[in-house]
Amino acid sequence: MSSSVLDVFTSGEGGYSCFRIPALLRTPSGGYALFAEGRNKSCSDYAPTDIVLKTSANGRVWSNMTVLCPLIGTRRMCSDHDADYGSSAHNPSPLIVGGKVMLVFEDMADSPHTRLTAVRSLDDAAQMWNASALDLTAASGWYARGLIPGAGAAGISLPSGRILLPVHSDHWNSTGGTAAGAGMLISDDNGGSWRTSHGAAAQGNENAVALAPNGSLIMLMRLSSGWKGLSWSHDEGDHWSAPLINRSGGLPMVGASCEGSLLRIPGSPLLIAATPFNPSGSCGGAFRARCNMTTWVSADSGATWQLVARAGVETEDAAYSTLAPFNATHLAVVYERGYAAHTLTWTLVPLPPALVPRLVPENAFPARTSPQTRIAGSR
Repeated sequence: MSSSVLDVFTSGEGGYSCFRIPALLRTPSGGYALFAEGRNKSCSDYAPTDIVLKTSANGRVWSNMTVLCPLIGTRRMCSDHDADYGSSAHNPSPLIVGGKVMLVFEDMADSPHTRLTAVRSLDDAAQMWNASALDLTAASGWYARGLIPGAGAAGISLPSGRILLPVHSDHWNSTGGTAAGAGMLISDDNGGSWRTSHGAAAQGNENAVALAPNGSLIMLMRLSSGWKGLSWSHDEGDHWSAPLINRSGGLPMVGASCEGSLLRIPGSPLLIAATPFNPSGSCGGAFRARCNMTTWVSADSGATWQLVARAGVETEDAAYSTLAPFNATHLAVVYERGYAAHTLTWTLVPLPPALVPRLVPENAFPARTSPQTRIAGSR
């Protein structure tokens, strides 16, 4: 394996059955922090799960694994590999607040309702952490709505100072009975307090957000139909357009029923997205199959997209992904690779020039309906 492709987490390490839901963040120190779910006893979504972390100064050498064990009151948020552990931590979603890393995650202590919990780093390299966590549940009725972070998505800061963190809910703006939606947690006081966006993209699920070059916000989200959807906000994340889908190709929406990741390249007009991609069915079955991790680029604030590069092997299983800047010529991608997410793999993919040739032949995509269709979808 080349020096630019590294397996950072491998199943069995530290006694964990598997590692899933990677969340990669460029830290204020200039290095990297990679968060993930460490699942106990099985790789099930319902297995007792801890939040684990490795850090690196350069992406080539990684630290030993840290298991984050913050206290919420007297309850410690890690399992010690106890199959009967009464709580579980999921969906690590990091962001930078006040020059330190803040990690928001889902606390499944009282499933099916979910609590939002946050813990802060004590240093700018995310190597030391506060012993206590914050329970974000009480504000704005989050507990009743079961809001969940964006499954490894990172938060962003806007020029105005507003901080956004992608979240989704089974019943946005209600205690139940209404459609699912993908929106934002918003802080206008440097993380001191948080609220939900006033609107959400209907039927949106796991989501990621970036600030587009034209000043709008763009959100990439998973839809239950198996496609990816895009939504835009023109008021700093308070309201979101209905999901837009392009079924004929050219957008990062064709492929597995799976989370996708999104990043604005710093100092560049380029938006980069990553998602599994299986238009030919080469990795078994319909286009929903999870394989062939692929990156896409937009140079026009998300209006059009082109395929850039394959991060993985076409026929190899690939699922959730996360993105971070690396240098002027390459982008860092970490993704679930191999059967049952055998590894969380770091790789570098080349960044294209501002004018990217179209690399995807029209017939590479399955024939579908009109190129652009606004949909309601279903979860």
